[in-house]
Amino acid sequence: MAWHGEFDLVVMTGHAFQVLVTDEELRLALRAVRADLAPEGRFVFETRNPAARAWETWTPDRGRRLTAPDGSVVRVWHEVEGAPVADRVTFTETFAGGCWPQPQVSRTTLRFLDGDALSGFLAGAGLTVAERYGDWDRSPLTSASPEIITVARPTH
Repeated sequence: MAWHGEFDLVVMTGHAFQVLVTDEELRLALRAVRADLAPEGRFVFETRNPAARAWETWTPDRGRRLTAPDGSVVRVWHEVEGAPVADRVTFTETFAGGCWPQPQVSRTTLRFLDGDALSGFLAGAGLTVAERYGDWDRSPLTSASPEIITVARPTH
């Protein structure tokens, strides 16, 4: 089933936008969002602000301990694999302890786009920025803001 102009709001959270690492993935996703938005609809998403350089804190010494449902302790940490390449950062997330006999490692690449680049991709899909914030509390976007929260609307 395809939707066309049926949604007043499309939301993408959990930094899912950053997993769209190629230009083509971004274009396809944004075109699909645009096609599904009602004429006055909004697309709201977040991405980490590249100016804040969050990946520099993704180190094993900054791991955390979590308690699993069975009461066991699981240690979780991140580790960046080398320097960022263009606007992409590759890292691992490791889970150790709990029910696992050996650490479980997940490898991910995220794309860190600045406001101008985001605006360009949005425009290419027929969307324009209606509002932009530095965090979900609607604080202003600055170089120190942890997030870029974007509220986009169809271009008329």
